[in-house]
Amino acid sequence: MSDEISYEVRGAAEVGAAPKTTKVTIPEDGVAPTNVLVDYRTMHGNQPGTYSNSVALFQGGPDLPWGEKPLKIQANLGGSQDGTFGFTDLKIQDKPYVLVYAVGNDAGSTDFPLANVVATASFNGSSGGTDSFAPTLTVMNVYSDSVVFAYALPSGQTPRTNGHYLAMWESSTYSYTRTPDMGTQKITSDQSSRSQAWSVSLFSGTTYTVAYVAGTKKTDIACAVTFSTR
Repeated sequence: MSDEISYEVRGAAEVGAAPKTTKVTIPEDGVAPTNVLVDYRTMHGNQPGTYSNSVALFQGGPDLPWGEKPLKIQANLGGSQDGTFGFTDLKIQDKPYVLVYAVGNDAGSTDFPLANVVATASFNGSSGGTDSFAPTLTVMNVYSDSVVFAYALPSGQTPRTNGHYLAMWESSTYSYTRTPDMGTQKITSDQSSRSQAWSVSLFSGTTYTVAYVAGTKKTDIACAVTFSTR
């Protein structure tokens, strides 16, 4: 029988710690009749241009708009992990809209890669208010030979179908380039938010970092969590 291990989640409350998630938001007064201002903040070490990150605006939402065509796509986000830009030449109506941020383009398609979407920002053309969603990965329980995580992605995302997985390092951080020395674990459900157990041997007094990878490529990192066993 597994023995539960005492642990501490690190990073979220540490002074100066960078948030370990991906966010897309609309600044205050960022919605106008013909344009929408977009602000994105991604994972430390991300290179949006190199790793095929992109943002799109759809009419609809707040669920992911499968089968719909975007009104606008911005695929040239450059090298900085954070940035701001504007979608212009729009005709915003009294209808719902949703911005979506994709951390990769696994299919290499000219269609927008909804399979790699991890963050959203929704708004109504008449209300002016916005509602943002950022992905999360949470440690629920830690045992000597397993860990239980809970993940949350935008409503309508299908992680199993789209090849999402978890990656673990015996380290205080994740890596876009280094192979996860503790291995990987496929997401086994198409529910956008769920808990999942991972069978893996852990040791006391050790720090681990787990990343949620929203796609089949190791650079499709959406969010991460660091914890230390005692």
